[in-house]
Amino acid sequence: MTRTRIRDFHDDDLDGIIRLFEAAVPESESAPPLYPLSEVLAACQRNQAVVAVRDEEIVGAAVGRAAHGQGVLVFFHVLEAVRADPEQGTRAEAGLLDALERRLMPLGLGKLSMLIPAGTSACDGLVANGFETRSGLKRS
Repeated sequence: MTRTRIRDFHDDDLDGIIRLFEAAVPESESAPPLYPLSEVLAACQRNQAVVAVRDEEIVGAAVGRAAHGQGVLVFFHVLEAVRADPEQGTRAEAGLLDALERRLMPLGLGKLSMLIPAGTSACDGLVANGFETRSGLKRS
């Protein structure tokens, strides 16, 4: 089994981010993603982004930016094949979040949040890594 490693986003990772975004969208067909693909790609290049790589393939990503005095996750997804791996799934999710938090800390951001529909794999992964859920938020 090949190890999944976490590294900084590079511009040549854009195709991998697009594939991840497309893989994440079917999960939330009833609720479209909060951030469109164009904003996710722009945030990768202008803000903070880390990727999980296995066999030179992008299998996960965490993209964040500073907003309203906190770090906001613009995109977070790990492919199902990686999440299902009992040895590496949770580690990949935790590694992405830890790496992104380390990049946001020098900006004075001690809190990281994300708005997502409940019941998605991203929600499950975030809760498993210490995030708390809050319900009742509405999109206008």
